[in-house]
Amino acid sequence: MESILYVGMDVHKDTNSVCAYDAKNDRNIYEHKMKANSKNVVKYLNSVKEKMGDVTFVCGYEAGPTGFGLYKEFCIADS
Repeated sequence: MESILYVGMDVHKDTNSVCAYDAKNDRNIYEHKMKANSKNVVKYLNSVKEKMGDVTFVCGYEAGPTGFGLYKEFCIADS
């Protein structure tokens, strides 16, 4: 059965802090701070998916210039 995980991202110039929230079980899981890089965010999401199985991510990010830059990188990668 597919689960939905909500992923919040605090995006800065040098680092990103990410955390997944499992609403079904009302718990925060897999908090991680990483070097600011979209590839690191993808690695994080893949790692969570490995641990959790069949999941769908709903992601939110800080709406500043660095968060928007991350969003643009994902849109370009998805094209």
